[in-house]
Amino acid sequence: MGAPPHEFFQFMAETRRRMASDYARIRRRASEDPGTAGDQVEEVWAEFLRHWLPPAYQVVTKGRLLDDDGETSPQLDVLVLHPAYPRAMLNQKLYFRGGVVAAFECKLTLKTVHLRDFFSRAARIKRRTRDRRANLHDELNEPPILGLLALGHSWRDVTGSGKSFIERVRAVEDQFAEHPRELPEFLVLVDVETLQLEKAVARQSDKYPKEGSDIGYELLRAFPGGGVATTYWAHRDRDWAESPGGQALGELITGLLERIARVDPSVRTVARYFSRLGPRSALGVPGFWHHSVLSRKVWSHLRRHGYDEEEWSVWNRFQP
Repeated sequence: MGAPPHEFFQFMAETRRRMASDYARIRRRASEDPGTAGDQVEEVWAEFLRHWLPPAYQVVTKGRLLDDDGETSPQLDVLVLHPAYPRAMLNQKLYFRGGVVAAFECKLTLKTVHLRDFFSRAARIKRRTRDRRANLHDELNEPPILGLLALGHSWRDVTGSGKSFIERVRAVEDQFAEHPRELPEFLVLVDVETLQLEKAVARQSDKYPKEGSDIGYELLRAFPGGGVATTYWAHRDRDWAESPGGQALGELITGLLERIARVDPSVRTVARYFSRLGPRSALGVPGFWHHSVLSRKVWSHLRRHGYDEEEWSVWNRFQP
């Protein structure tokens, strides 16, 4: 018999049960006033993030991103702000894009049309950038972190013989993004799983001895000259026999902290600790991109100097 699950997952399991209760309560009256139901769902997720993210990262509801050229994004439901975000702008509902670390859409009951709309909006939001990129991490990531959070879903069976959540996501994920950095980072169904995006690079000179040994093997079969693989890894409780029911929510917090830690070293100790608390079992189906999605400067650097295996490095071949 293995060791009992860490208390972190017990806390997450308790939160999952509370969210299930919230879902039933909000759903009962949603038809009376859909607007109020939407506000309640946003508060459920905002409170969860406030309790688990570092206190310096303020969490607010309802706002639009304001670009440096004055253009604005569609409204987002929950936003996580940088610790340095100016107080004077906290309640204006137009948030400086450079001060928003993460932003989420929240759904009471997720439907297929919501997936399509979300991937479309995510691509448009992440495409609006004029920043120059000098390293692998920056070329493959465009802030803010984007996610879709749902308390429930409309599908009959996503954990058994029916079409799985990850299959539904795979059906729409490549319809709108023109670059790996235009894909959203998280999709969460509280009672099913968390899908988290990961990117990996492979060069023509890399050696992967056999099928299944590394995602780079399949990537080089698709593009022998090298490229980028993007994979939504499904983290779900049913893949972990000892799970108390909290792995999906635990992976959302752990993954968020790991991404924040890439640019905020003060978060790395906690992020590393959470990442080592239990098995992070996951399943995923990759998509492949030709190396031309990377700039000549970055691809040339990778060909000449290779990767940096330090876990937080902007040149690590595995990027969030």
